[in-house]
Amino acid sequence: MMKQFKFMYKLFVIGILILAPLLSFNIQADASGTFTREEFGTRSYSLFVPSGYVSGEPVALVVMIHGCTQNAADFAAGTGMNQIAQRDNFIVLYPEQPLWAHDRHCWNFFETVNQRRGQGEPQVIVDMVQEVKSNFTINPNAVFAAGLSSGGATVANLGVLYPDVFTAISVNAGLSFQSGINTATALSAMFNAIPVVNPVVAANTAFNQLPANTRRVVPTIVFHGSFDTTVNPLNGDNVVTQMLTFNGRSDATINIFNRTLRTGTAAVANGRTYSVESFRNGAGQVVIEHHRINQMGHDWSGGHARGSHTDPRGPNASEISWQFFQNAARNRR
Repeated sequence: MMKQFKFMYKLFVIGILILAPLLSFNIQADASGTFTREEFGTRSYSLFVPSGYVSGEPVALVVMIHGCTQNAADFAAGTGMNQIAQRDNFIVLYPEQPLWAHDRHCWNFFETVNQRRGQGEPQVIVDMVQEVKSNFTINPNAVFAAGLSSGGATVANLGVLYPDVFTAISVNAGLSFQSGINTATALSAMFNAIPVVNPVVAANTAFNQLPANTRRVVPTIVFHGSFDTTVNPLNGDNVVTQMLTFNGRSDATINIFNRTLRTGTAAVANGRTYSVESFRNGAGQVVIEHHRINQMGHDWSGGHARGSHTDPRGPNASEISWQFFQNAARNRR
């Protein structure tokens, strides 16, 4: 009996050692930072906190919004944003869309309830941001949002609805605010890049409805693949047009004429070529940037193959967005 007990005990210990990495997945991203899953009412989010975080010392917060068929863990793996956060000491929040809200985990950017300040999914995400702010020391001038596909479209909504919350945004393979107002018009915009509401009109509508003390410039960076057959690449141009209008309402020196264009090749083996269109304000600061990646599909540019909807051959959208965010925070002071 004693020998049998010892044998079973050894099996138990071995089982725990084997399963430990799996059991700890939801509470540890890697050995150097924690990745926890938090319940938030009927939803949840995951939060990466770097090992260098010290309470009382303000850090940036990057909100990462996944696309359809994805979840927080998948998006974190694919974008590699946690590794950047560990290196540069900032916190990353991953809101998660539950199945009850959409059967493919898509964000409902096209529903009118999600296109108004103070309600719907954008407000839920802002509430998550406020919870993180209440638990950690976050620099209020360094809160950013980035998203892919339906998550990218949701980020576009956040940018024009909450310019007082988000310092800068990154829209990846997304659509402009009010590109669709129901499923049918959203699908038409996705495939044909014909938004139901003109991007300029939608930008002015959003700006006019904002409380006066919340109106400010939201620097925006856009990434889109030229071979994207899920969201027509011209939707990236619509986001740029919209943010030129929206930001121009707060700073008249931002306009289509203050523009530069450059080209490059991703610094990886067989890297994709790309072009970058930049728009500056009167002070010479880049406030809108559009990265067009040649021959890339509906993916996160420069992502890791261990995550879905990524293209490792593209320029690294995570690194580029983070640099763009830091510049935006410096310029906002």
